[in-house]
Amino acid sequence: MPETPETVDTDASHRLGFGCSNLGSDLSYRASCSLIETAFDAGFRYFDVAPSYGHGQAERILGDVLQGVRDEVTLVTKVGIAHPRRVNALLALKRAAAPIKRLLPGLWSHGAQQTRRATAPGGQFGAKDITASIEMSLTRLRTASIDWLLLHEVRPNELTAESLLVLQQAVAIGHVRGLGLGTSVHDTQTTLVQYPGIFGLVQMNHFWGAFSWHPGETPLLVTHRAIRDGMAIVNEEGFRHSLEVQPAYAILLDAIKSNVIAADLLLAAALQRRVARVLVGSSRPDRVRQFMHVARSDSWSSLAAQLNSALESYRKAITERHETAFEKA
Repeated sequence: MPETPETVDTDASHRLGFGCSNLGSDLSYRASCSLIETAFDAGFRYFDVAPSYGHGQAERILGDVLQGVRDEVTLVTKVGIAHPRRVNALLALKRAAAPIKRLLPGLWSHGAQQTRRATAPGGQFGAKDITASIEMSLTRLRTASIDWLLLHEVRPNELTAESLLVLQQAVAIGHVRGLGLGTSVHDTQTTLVQYPGIFGLVQMNHFWGAFSWHPGETPLLVTHRAIRDGMAIVNEEGFRHSLEVQPAYAILLDAIKSNVIAADLLLAAALQRRVARVLVGSSRPDRVRQFMHVARSDSWSSLAAQLNSALESYRKAITERHETAFEKA
């Protein structure tokens, strides 16, 4: 059964989740399978995927690898963004365009985003779309039941009584064990108000700053992009200056000058927050193992606590400056 606020493990290593967006996209089938095996062997038991991930290949890869240990893992997938069309042609185009990625990564990223939108459109929340998506996910994941099904980038006005009925029927017959949301903070809050008691889990970008969600609350909160978004903040000149003027942060300032150490500290800091799980992802096996090492180690706790405090103060100061400027205007 899906986790509840009472069943979520407080052990930090058990609160890591593995994001599977790289499977079949940045990695070959064989390398993707190996990466999932590495994650499982390292201790990951929560895997987050979607029909659109990896140009439509990620669910199948995850199912192929984990079918023999299905009872030991939590599988999370999504509905709302379609499985990509013309997958074989898309993969052939990707191989042909590989030199662009090496020479012009910015152009590659923009082109890849536009291609994903064209081949895997969002907003697919009609009753028939939901039913078909669930059936295909069950087949690709090689499972009889999905632990959590998230509504991917849903907007409240995209849900109808018919689509909600289909989702609840999927739970009633056991194809899905729990429903959740994977969308923006605003749309999450609005949807929870409009449809109380339906969604037991929400997934959103990690917010570095004051955090009010508590582990005993329903829905459960899962965050992602903690490291990516955190790195953008710790590399800001303003944040580093805020550390320089406080002698107590001298060791922390030295630590975050290394991107590798900063990334590990950000993960440790995210795990100290009041969230049910923190999703991480990488196409590098050594980083996957390091994620779990950080979660299991106590050596980061003091600096991670300092980092949380510094980030909260910094974000609060920025907010106050913006509010003051707005009032003066």
